Amino acid sequence: MHRSKRLENISQIIRLKKRISVDELSSKFNVTPETIRRDLTILENNGIITRTHGGAVLNEARVIENSSFLMRMEHNNDAKKIIADLTYQLIPKHCVIAADS
Repeated sequence: MHRSKRLENISQIIRLKKRISVDELSSKFNVTPETIRRDLTILENNGIITRTHGGAVLNEARVIENSSFLMRMEHNNDAKKIIADLTYQLIPKHCVIAADS
């Protein structure tokens, strides 16, 4: 598993559990504790978690700050997938599109 996907998964786990240990994550992702510590450092630098001795806790203030974005991201996933699939069919091969907010 690539680091970016693992970071995303760790972030989701911590949002659900609120607290996690390095050993638990190391076992779950079958990587060394050192790898998990590096991952947690990245998440801490992004403000998602706060490192603790042997693990991490969710940075609740950051989650509250971004809650509207997180809620929108999780809302209507099935409909968004359908729209994406239909849109993909309309784009000719070898074409590139760009989207911005």
